[in-house]
Amino acid sequence: MKYTYSLLILNLVLLQYTVSYGADADPKAIYDKASELFDAGDFEKAAVQFRAAYKAKPTWKILYNIGQSEAAAKHHGAAFEAFEQYISEGGDDIANARHDEVTKELERLHPLVGSVEIETDIEGDVYIDDFMRVKTPLVAPIKVSVGVVHVVTVVNNGQTVFKKRIKVSSGETVTIDTSSVEIESESLAENGAADDAVDNDAFKTESSNQMDVKLKKLKLAGIILAGSGGAFIVAGTITGISALSINSDLKSVCDGTTCPDDQNGKISKLDTLTPLSTIFLSAGGALATTGIALLITYKIRKRRNSSSAKQLNIFPSVFSDGGAIFITGRF
Repeated sequence: MKYTYSLLILNLVLLQYTVSYGADADPKAIYDKASELFDAGDFEKAAVQFRAAYKAKPTWKILYNIGQSEAAAKHHGAAFEAFEQYISEGGDDIANARHDEVTKELERLHPLVGSVEIETDIEGDVYIDDFMRVKTPLVAPIKVSVGVVHVVTVVNNGQTVFKKRIKVSSGETVTIDTSSVEIESESLAENGAADDAVDNDAFKTESSNQMDVKLKKLKLAGIILAGSGGAFIVAGTITGISALSINSDLKSVCDGTTCPDDQNGKISKLDTLTPLSTIFLSAGGALATTGIALLITYKIRKRRNSSSAKQLNIFPSVFSDGGAIFITGRF
């Protein structure tokens, strides 16, 4: 897998993802503190300290430490950006073994990250899960871990002006337009709890809507299967009655196992209708039973306000002497 890197963009992205230290901060002291935190397994704080060391004295070598810390903290997006910049800034100065190591790590991280693009006229700091990542306007999409809910917050002069929960898939870029949400006037410190409450409600509403969609699908599947089963039962009943009628006619003209030649047509028709009726009735019964079971499941889940409807896989099968419905999943 090959990667193309932009030194300018990555440099700007990483420089914006820092903590504040005084101008007289000692880079070595900060680096040593970061190393202690990393060795102690406090990878999240180690990443913050390594970034502070990088800000105090920018050197591409520290980018490796930042990437390691972020990866160990499961911040896959931030780790990916750090390792990208490490390769870009280090260039030919990176030892071959270390270059191969980082390239393999980028390949490992690649399916674990997606991107967030923010379209906004608001000037401010962008926080991902309470960590300041970049300033607006963005020079590149922000890399984030996939499969988890992230809270994207834009803060201007200590005030929350935008907040949204998002989730990205591997390789996906989610675009956020801040103009779609009203600007809050309260400060970040004063409004944090209220913002969380509003966003939690929105997130619950989204989950509730997803549950409703799944329950509707479950109900629809039950109705279709029950209806189809009923149609098969009707068809089986009709063919069965026809077979019984033909059989009665044959008994009146046939002597034991011998029938006149002019009855061969009825005999052939009886041989067709008899197994066909059995198949229709068996398949209809199976379909109808499955449909009713799904409708009962729908009622139970709706009553319990289940958070999600488990997927059901239905495999109808028809045999020469009957039929069956195989269902996998949880009811």
